Formats: sequence, structure tokens, C-alpha cells
Amino acid sequence: MRKSVGIACILMLGAFCGFEIYYSSGIVGVTRKPNHVFATPGCICHDQNTNVRVWISGPESLATGQRGLYTVSVAKQSNIAAGFNVAAYFGELGVQDTVGTQAMSPFGNDTLELTHINSKLASGRDTISWSFWYRAPQRVGVLDTIYSCGNSVDTSQDPGGDAWNFGQDFLVRITGTNSVADEPLANSYRLLQNYPNPFNPTTEIRYQISEVSHVTLKVYDVLGREVRTLVNEEQRAGLHEVLFNAASVRQLASGVYLYRITMSPVQSKTAKPFVDVKKMLLLK
Repeated sequence: MRKSVGIACILMLGAFCGFEIYYSSGIVGVTRKPNHVFATPGCICHDQNTNVRVWISGPESLATGQRGLYTVSVAKQSNIAAGFNVAAYFGELGVQDTVGTQAMSPFGNDTLELTHINSKLASGRDTISWSFWYRAPQRVGVLDTIYSCGNSVDTSQDPGGDAWNFGQDFLVRITGTNSVADEPLANSYRLLQNYPNPFNPTTEIRYQISEVSHVTLKVYDVLGREVRTLVNEEQRAGLHEVLFNAASVRQLASGVYLYRITMSPVQSKTAKPFVDVKKMLLLK
């Protein structure tokens, strides 16, 4: 869409138009979440494109009132910058990534959704991510839904070079209460499944550190031969991510590979390291 048409679009459609080009402070109400009286899901000022991949990662089960740490990611080949919108059906959302993320109320509703403040630069990577927290509602046994929408932009201020897509709905099973309902699941060691999977040639691996630890993350083939060391350093607590580019490894064939993480707390000399291994599939 040309800039002149885009200007006409915003004059006619107001808050429904785009969520990066004309809204430096972000926009909400563009996910697939139902019950928005005036909402038109999606970014209607430029094209939906399946080359834009949007997904959420985080705990798939929480107790009522419990809070978990989640990540929304927007990926596109040769990505320059991106924005996002995340909404929950029942649960509560809040800002974890305080730089570049804010909570806003769509169309005057009581519920808050999350969005970017300004587009986030890719800095040479195809995937851009933001962290947020979600608190489970007091509804035992329900499957809550976290919705997402992402926009990949070229920062030219012309919508013609931009594209968006919906993310797959992320389901969270709500269980009974426990004694630590307010303690985030972020306060633990976790290795998440890589995404995308299968992949070619790049995939992103995320992991959670509960305290300052020495982290080693390596990729192996199915025979146990080391393919690449991705991380070998001391890192702070929080959610971390690293990109594995199979194209950077000479003659790496299609097939199953393993990634193994070891996280050893720095402050505690007696605590056992956290070790986990997951599989990923390279398809050329």
C-alpha cells in the first residue's frame, strides 16, 4: 500500500489501521481474541503474509493465581524490525520486558493487552522476541488462550514493505491452587523446545536461569559428536535465547540433532548443575 493510500486509511479507519507505521506507541485489539465489539483482527493497512512467523513459548500449565514467564517472537527472513500484540482470554498479562513493551486497554475495555512501544530492531537476526508474564485466572480446569499477532517492518514508514501474521493460539491449562501461587515459574531452570522445529537453516533455542550461573549449551549429532558450542559463559538470571544457524556448520546434513544445556549456579558450590537435552530436526 502506498503512503498516500495509507494516510487515507488512517483518516478513515482510525485505531484499526496498522500497528507500527502510524502508531509509535503500539496498538492492541488486532489479535484473534473474540468479544472486541469494534475490533477488526489483523493489521488491515498491509498484507498478511505466512513468511512472518509469530509464536508464544512458556509454561503450558499453571495453578490458579500462579504467574509464569512467557515470550512472544516475530520472525521473518532478513527481518529488520517488528512489533507485536498479545492478548489473553481469561488471565492477566503484565510487562516483563520493561524496555519496548507496554500494557494498553483496547477500545476502553477493562482488560489489558500487551504491545510494543516502538518497533524493535532485529540487529542482524531473523527473530525478535519480547518477554511478558501471564497470571492464571481463578478458573480451575479451564484451558485459557493467549493470542498473538506480529508485524515485520522495514522502518521506511511506507506500509508497502511491511507484513504481518497471526500467531498460533497458545493454550494454558489451569489447575488447582498450590502454596506458592504467586511465585513465577520464571524462578527455575528450564530448557525450552527450539522454534521453528523442523528448521532450515536457523532455529532459536531459549532457556531460563533462576540465578547467576555458568551456562554451557552445545549441539551434537545423533552419534554424540559435538557440532557447535553455542554458549559457554557466566550469565545472569532470566530468560535467554540463542540462534543456531546450521548453514554456519560445514556440510551439516539433514537429520536429528541434540542440544544439551548445563547450568551451574555460581553462588552455590554444593548445588547440582541443571542438565537437560532436547531433539531438533534439520530439513534441507
